[in-house]
Amino acid sequence: MTITSVLKTLSVATTAAIAIAFSVGEAAQAVFFDFTRPGEPVNFLSELTFSSPTGITVTATGATLGGNSRNINQSQFGLGVGNLSPIEVNGSLGIANDEILRLDFDSSKIKVNEVLFSLVSGDDNASFRLDEDNSKVLLEQLLDTSGIFSFSGTALENIFANVVEIGALEPTDSFFVAGIDVSPIPEPFTIFGSLSALGVGTLMKKQHDKRQKKVKSDA
Repeated sequence: MTITSVLKTLSVATTAAIAIAFSVGEAAQAVFFDFTRPGEPVNFLSELTFSSPTGITVTATGATLGGNSRNINQSQFGLGVGNLSPIEVNGSLGIANDEILRLDFDSSKIKVNEVLFSLVSGDDNASFRLDEDNSKVLLEQLLDTSGIFSFSGTALENIFANVVEIGALEPTDSFFVAGIDVSPIPEPFTIFGSLSALGVGTLMKKQHDKRQKKVKSDA
């Protein structure tokens, strides 16, 4: 087998390795956490932890904008913030004015794909913040009646974070968070290994080109 054919084979193998690495990563990425509790009594807790089959863990807690801790409640509608009831004494549903649901992803950084809300009226707004960083926020995002809010096309589309905060900032806003769809950060060793193989192939090609030039100059 000539050097040229070896390089062609290596190039094809390297390209395939990278394609497989990224396609496997894509296939393994999306994880949906269902926060609803259908047919069960309402839970009132200081925190609640959910785990996915892939090993991602998220812990939900509640707070106010002023930083005061609040219990969360879990019902058929999903997660709300409040100490008394999913329908609170002020008549607001779930997460209402001045309340924040905090989701801590303990195992690794994640990218938010979509958030699923319930009992949305069509004129409710939700606000988002990642990693407690005020430069990574989406304020007053209007929720439609489908309850699905996608991060695609927003300023936070491709940001990986450990903490996701979802809040209601206006007096008329109220909703539950029924679920969240996330993607974990890609495995670095898989991509690194593929890129390393690409680097080896490029180096061998350069050496081959140098030898070819030397042969021509000596002729």
